[in-house]
Formats: sequence, C-alpha cells, structure tokens
Amino acid sequence: MIPFDPGASLRDVLASCGLSLGTCGGRGTCGGCQVSVSGHLPPRDPREDRLPSGRRFACLTRPLGDVEVRLDEPGGARVVPLELRVEPRALPFQVELDRGSLGDFRDIRGAIGGLASKGGLHVREVSLPALRGALELLGMRRSHAMGWVLGGRVVLVAPQGVVPVGIAADLGSSNLDLAAVDLVSGVVMGRVRVENLQRRVASDLVSRLALALEGGLEELRSLLVRSFQVGLEKLLGVSGVEPRQVVAVYCGCNPVVGDLLAGLPPSGLAESPFIPSDFGVRRLCARALGLGLDCPLVILAGMGGFVGSDALALLYGTRDLDRVPCLLMDLGTNGEVVLDLGDRVLGASTAAGPAFEGYGISCGVPAGEGAVTAVRGSIGDMELEVQGGGEPMGICGSGLISLVSFLLREGLMDGSGKLKGPQFFELRPDPPLRVTQRDLRQFQLAKGAVRAAAELLLMEAGLSPHRVVRWVVSGLLGSSVGVDDLVRVGLMPFGVEERVEVEPNGVLVGLARALASGEDGLREVEDLSGMCRVVRLDGARHFNRVLMDSLGYQG
Repeated sequence: MIPFDPGASLRDVLASCGLSLGTCGGRGTCGGCQVSVSGHLPPRDPREDRLPSGRRFACLTRPLGDVEVRLDEPGGARVVPLELRVEPRALPFQVELDRGSLGDFRDIRGAIGGLASKGGLHVREVSLPALRGALELLGMRRSHAMGWVLGGRVVLVAPQGVVPVGIAADLGSSNLDLAAVDLVSGVVMGRVRVENLQRRVASDLVSRLALALEGGLEELRSLLVRSFQVGLEKLLGVSGVEPRQVVAVYCGCNPVVGDLLAGLPPSGLAESPFIPSDFGVRRLCARALGLGLDCPLVILAGMGGFVGSDALALLYGTRDLDRVPCLLMDLGTNGEVVLDLGDRVLGASTAAGPAFEGYGISCGVPAGEGAVTAVRGSIGDMELEVQGGGEPMGICGSGLISLVSFLLREGLMDGSGKLKGPQFFELRPDPPLRVTQRDLRQFQLAKGAVRAAAELLLMEAGLSPHRVVRWVVSGLLGSSVGVDDLVRVGLMPFGVEERVEVEPNGVLVGLARALASGEDGLREVEDLSGMCRVVRLDGARHFNRVLMDSLGYQG
C-alpha cells in the first residue's frame, strides 16, 4: 500500500517510490506511462480516449481514493515476420563418445577437436558450450552425437537432429529487435520486437548518458537486461528453440547502449571529443549478464563516436561495391548516416529523437498491429492503412512520414511545416485520433537532423546528392513507407526516387550474415570498421545553415 497526497497524479506517486514512467514531463503525449488501473478514478481525459478499457495515462490520472495499479512488462514482445535466408557456414562432423575411443586423447576437449579433424574440418577452438554438451551426453551414456564447426570453432555438440542457432539482436534506443537464425539452413526461424524499458526513465541517449553518470547506471542496465530477457523468452518460444541450441548472440547497438549492457559508465561519450570505451568487437558472457544462455554475447565493432555497431551491421548487410557511392540512413532516436565511397566510409550520428519510431507523438505507437502505416487518397477520400487490419490504435513512423507527405500534397501544410487550418489533423473523429502541430514539429526536427547529416557527409566527400548511386533507408518504421513519401518530406532530394531502397530490416540482415559466418564474419566487420571515419557534425563548417535548410519541406 502506497500513501499519497490528494490531487497527486499516479505518475508522481509511482515516482516517489523510485519508479519513473514517461518521457514527456507529464503532458500525456509520449504514451510511456500507460498502466492498468482500477478503483476510485476520475473521468478519462480526452487524450485517453484511444486507450483500451482499464488503461490510463499515469500522468493524467489523479486518484480519488484507493486504486490498484498493475505495471506492464516491456511492451508485450511482438512477433514480427521476417523472410530472410543467409548463406550458412556451419559444418557437421560425427562424434563418438564411447569411453574406449576417448582413451586415445588427453582430455574431452582434445577428443572433440580430434574428431572434427578426422572429419576433415580445421578447428582452432572448442567452445565451452560444446564441451558442456559433450560431457552431458557422456554422462547419459549416449555415444552417438553430432558436432558443428563454425568459423574454425566447434560451437555445439548435441544429439542428432539438434542444430546450432544464433540470435541477432538490434538493441535500439526505443526497441529491441531479435531474430533466431538456423546456422545450418540459414533460415530465420522467428523474430520478435520488445520495448526497451530504458525509454521509460530517459527518452534518448543523451539523457541516459547523464543518468548513468549520476548514479543510475545499474538501474539502466537492469532495465535493458529485463527487456532482453522478455524478448529472448518470447523468441525461443515462437522459434521452437531450446536454450542449449543457442551458440552465440550477436548485437548491434549504439556505444552508449553497449556500455550500459556491459555495466560500464559511458564517461568517454559525456563530452567532446566523444570517445567510446571500445569500438572494437566486445565479447561478453550471456549468462553473466543475466540472460540465461550459456554462450558468448558479442557486440560487433562500431565506427567511433556515437556511430555504433548497428550502423556498421547495416553497412555490412547491405553493401554492394558495384553500386557506390551509397548513402545509408538508419532512422531512429539516434539517427545514423553512413556514406560508402568504396575505398573508405564516412559516418555521422545525430539526435533525431524518437518520432521515427512512433514515440513522443500524441497518438504515436511503434510499428505493429493496429498502427497506421500509411495515409492514402485525398482530403475528400482519405484512407488509412492499418497493420493487421482492424481499428487504428495510433500512428507509427512510416505512417507519420506518409501523413506529412499527404498534408504537403493536399496543400494542408506549408513548406515551413505549419498547418494551414486547425493546429491538429484528425485521422479519426470518434474516438479521436489526432496528430498535433507539436507532433509535426517533432517529426520535422527529426527528418531535418538526418537530412543535414547526409548533406554534411556529402560535402565532406565533395559529392553532390545526385552523384549518389544508391540511397538505403532502414529503421523500425513499419513496412509501408513509400519512396515518393520519403522524397516529398525531404529526407533526400527530388530526382533520386529510382535509386532509393527501403530496407527496414537492414541491421538484422547484417547481424544474421555475420552470425552465419562465425569468427570469419566478425573479422570481416572489423576490417570494415577500419575503413571508417566519423565526421563530427557539431564541428562541421556551415552546420547551422545546412540544418536550417534541411528543416523545410520540398513541397
């Protein structure tokens, strides 16, 4: 039982117990403080009309008496389809574990390596999970088994029919995107997306960095690990994978997120010149982190500064040296832009804010069932595309891009981003689903920051935008983002439409390809990292002018 003062909001009451919810300062716009609550409650605020029965915004709800509050687990891990096949390199060999044949070796680890060599495979190392699997089978007197070698490393010894699985994890500021990859067939067995609980206490990387250095490091690490745990549990369930099959977890993330996962204070990134603790490959133990898996957790190499291993994974997964120069945009809370010139790579990061992921918007939701993914038609015959069909619950990143394009096309918003009528646009009248002028400004700042980063990288390389052969856009936007909409809202200039590719799963593709190649994949990513140079935007000439030019709309 928690006592509270009359007139206090649920958000303030929970904050007094050390539980912070939401990121909008109590304005009811971010959606991060939703709770299930019952008891003596006041009437709903109009901003809560879109919520299901029993759900309220804690910041807008001031209890009239005793209430019961049920807090959420991380945003209900959602199953997300992903059709992807990578070229696998896991190779099998027969393992005979009878004690007679084992007597020829000094130890069990040596026996496993020797049996792999007899099978014609080159082995540099036998992993601890593989050794544990062999010992368990030996203890059960099961002599016939299969071993699997990946990148010169024995990664699994298990009964016949059990195959090694790797997990690709895109650890974003707002969401964790996880996929299970069969390392024998190369097929993605399942994929889930779960909210990063850190966003409930600090909405962006800068605020998380400050909180970590002010004593909140363990809280932030615990929230990230809890989100990871929920996502992994759901992923293994939908994929039909046993924990013992998982031989590696490969992660792509911003360096701040990587430090928080490892329990390291991100002090080097707190001020200029913004130096990460380690932008090389980081090898951690999944079980030691609290993830319940007996395998290594590997954070891929990054580029430097705030340009992390997620951006490098995107480049690794989509690179085509026959089509350069190539400019890649990873649209998220921390927007990352990469310019691949073939013989060298330039990268930059920018604080775009969470609008691209559906957060910080009055009726914003992450991409998923019930999200408006596109706005079609005309003002007199408007049609909303809703993921999964049914009634819209809110608007996600791709829907927001489509809506802004719609408003510009229909003449409802001018080139400065100002609505020409009321200070909101109604997607649905009852219950009301509205995007406000403030929401549109949040999107405008996000797209302007990313476009400015792209322009400054091109200036650094001495290229005009029209010399870019390929534009790749990635991020957790939703599946329906249109190329024409991307151009109309000004993320890239008119005239490049035929060169634009939308790859919403780009980071996962890169991680899956690295997983399928084992240690060879990690070395390839490290080699790519060595070609990269980070361009600091705050020190770039003409930064303010380019940013102001990038905020406007092209019509």
